[in-house]
Amino acid sequence: MKKIIYSATLTLTLMLGACSGTEEFTPQEILNHTMQETSDIDSYYAEYTMDLGDDTTMTAKQWSKNGKSRVEIEDENGESSIAVNDGKQLISYSSTEQTATAFKLSSETEEMIQPSLKEQVVNIYNLIKDTHEITIGEDEKVAGHDTYHLIAKSKEKNTLFGDMEFWIDKKTWML
Repeated sequence: MKKIIYSATLTLTLMLGACSGTEEFTPQEILNHTMQETSDIDSYYAEYTMDLGDDTTMTAKQWSKNGKSRVEIEDENGESSIAVNDGKQLISYSSTEQTATAFKLSSETEEMIQPSLKEQVVNIYNLIKDTHEITIGEDEKVAGHDTYHLIAKSKEKNTLFGDMEFWIDKKTWML
């Protein structure tokens, strides 16, 4: 079961990634800016925590540069998975199974495995736009960055994608 959760989390993570001024924005305007402004960013580092319910949390770290990426995911028990995409192949390692899996990437699979930041934001938004109510929380400082705080509350209980929170850098529009 954990292998399925790790695999699903890695897949979502690799599909996932990310203003200044005193203007007030609606959640939709913030998402629109994020989708527009992140298309030129070719490298980033991200950390986030996922609460999967049932007292299960996972911490993820993601590095991406010039189409290559590394994602590390660890749960509260120290079990971890690592996925590395070098542009030619995707290698995934599970510490629980102590196995690695590799497969070659083609132009078709590359688009699914390593979307741009803009594509990641569009994918997330398309997955939750009809099932969640998106509101703006209090602006916050995260890792020294001024951010918009978006809160996506699921309209129904027990859905695939539960409540989510996103912090978007006001300067770079990175998620």
